[in-house]
Amino acid sequence: KLADVVTNVAGNVSLEGYSALTKTSAIVLNDETTNTVANKEATVSLYIPNLIDGLQNVKILVYENAKGQWKVVEPTIDFATKTVTFNMYGSGTVTVIHN
Repeated sequence: KLADVVTNVAGNVSLEGYSALTKTSAIVLNDETTNTVANKEATVSLYIPNLIDGLQNVKILVYENAKGQWKVVEPTIDFATKTVTFNMYGSGTVTVIHN
């Protein structure tokens, strides 16, 4: 169960009943000028091949390396193109979850 594995979620968000829709992905947002990890929020879009219309409560679970904490993010979802779009900061581990 996701709720048994992931602890320390910002805002005490419960993950009870949620399942991972994807494997985890490491994402690093680089600053174009310095080629180092960007210390600012940026928009990320991911193609999710198994994102089908009718899935309920699709969210993004992000581990923010800079903060050392998991957080749940509400994405913009486009079922037609099978993409989720969300904002994240710097670098971290991401998975798409649903309930």
